[in-house]
Amino acid sequence: MRFLFERSYRANIPKVFLYQFMLGFLLFLPFWVIFLQRRLDLSITQVTLVDVAFWFGMTLTEIPTGAVADTYGRKLSIAIGLVTISIATVWFALAPGFWWMLLANFLWSTGFTFDSGAGTSLLYESLKQLGEEGRYAELRGYLDGMNFASVGLASLIGGLI
Repeated sequence: MRFLFERSYRANIPKVFLYQFMLGFLLFLPFWVIFLQRRLDLSITQVTLVDVAFWFGMTLTEIPTGAVADTYGRKLSIAIGLVTISIATVWFALAPGFWWMLLANFLWSTGFTFDSGAGTSLLYESLKQLGEEGRYAELRGYLDGMNFASVGLASLIGGLI
């Protein structure tokens, strides 16, 4: 029976990496400002306020969403975050103006906060269950590097598209 649990915990490690890669693979980054200006006719001030809504949302929701992860589990928190990000993405596509886009970006940030600590906690807890928590710093470094590479690759590809 222990073997089954070990296999499950070991399987979490590549899943965390894949999830973090996909979360950072944001093809729209190179043309985000252009999109907001051309599609919604936003001024540069309004574009800035839309982005401020993201960081304001992160600040407000980081602790409550962390409590959800601590209370109900990391995987559930990640799932809620993914659903929230998906809803926000559809909202981005349908937003008719500035206020709707501002709210969509706030919702998007909330989705990210459901994930922000849950993914790395899941990595640590899985390593701990395997007796390999000493590898956490190394794997966390690789995870952060891979996340930056994901954003960079998405920016390059998105810019070419």
